[in-house]
Amino acid sequence: SGTTMDLTVLADCEFRAEFPGARSQHVSPRWLKEMKEANTISLGTIVLTSPKENRSETRGEPAISKQARNAYKKGGSALADGKWDEAKGEFEKAVALQPTYYSAWMGMGLAEEALDRVPDAEEAFQKALKLRPKSPYPYLSMARLEAKAGHWDQTEEYSEAALGLDPRNLVEGYSLCAMANVKLQQPAAAASSARAGLRLETASEYPDLWLSLALAQAADKQYAKAAASLEEYLKLVPQADHIPEVKVELAGLRAHFRQ
Repeated sequence: SGTTMDLTVLADCEFRAEFPGARSQHVSPRWLKEMKEANTISLGTIVLTSPKENRSETRGEPAISKQARNAYKKGGSALADGKWDEAKGEFEKAVALQPTYYSAWMGMGLAEEALDRVPDAEEAFQKALKLRPKSPYPYLSMARLEAKAGHWDQTEEYSEAALGLDPRNLVEGYSLCAMANVKLQQPAAAASSARAGLRLETASEYPDLWLSLALAQAADKQYAKAAASLEEYLKLVPQADHIPEVKVELAGLRAHFRQ
C-alpha cells in the first residue's frame, strides 16, 4: 500500500522462526530504533537447527524422498503463514509418500491443533511418538492439547514425560506442568516446575510460569512472594484480557501480607 509506519517500538522485541521439527535462534534487531518511516523490514537470516534428538534418532530410519521432503517444506511454509488447511494437505502428502516421516506427522498434528480438531491432532502426535519414542515433542504437544481441554491429570503426565526426556530446553513443558499442578492442588510441585522453567533462557515467552508460581505461593500462604510473582507476570502481559482480575488478586495478596 506504500503506507509507512513507526517501527521503533519493535527494537526491544525478540524474533524467532517456527518450523515443525526445528528450533530457532532469537534475533533482537536493535537497529529498528532508527526505523521511523518504513513499510517493510528485514530481520536478516534466522538460523534454524534440528534438535539433538532429531539427529540421534534418525539413525536407522529410511531416507526421506525428495517428493516427501518438498511436501513437508510446503506444509511448514503454509503453517508459518497460518494456512492451516493447506498445511494439513501438504503434510498428508508427505506422510502418504513416507509413512515414517516423523516431522511431517508432527506438522500435521500442529495443523490439526490449529484447526481445533483435537482427536485428529492427538492421533498425529501419537503416530510421531511411535516413530520416535524418545522424542519429547509429541508428549509436549499432547500435554498442550490436554491443557486446552482442562484435563489436568493427563497434562501433568504428558508434560512430565516430555521433561524427563529433555529437562533443559522445554520451557513450555515446565509451564504446562506447573499449571497442571496448580489445578490439581499440588502447590509444592507447581512451584518447583515454575522455578525450573524460569531458569531457562526463553522463560519470558511463557509468562504463565510466573502466574503458576504466584498461585502456588498463595496456596502456601506466602502472600508477599505471591504478590511479587504476580507483579512479574503483569510486566510480561500488561495488555492481556484478564489483567483486571489479576490486579484485583494482587491487591488481595498485598492486603494479606500487610496485615
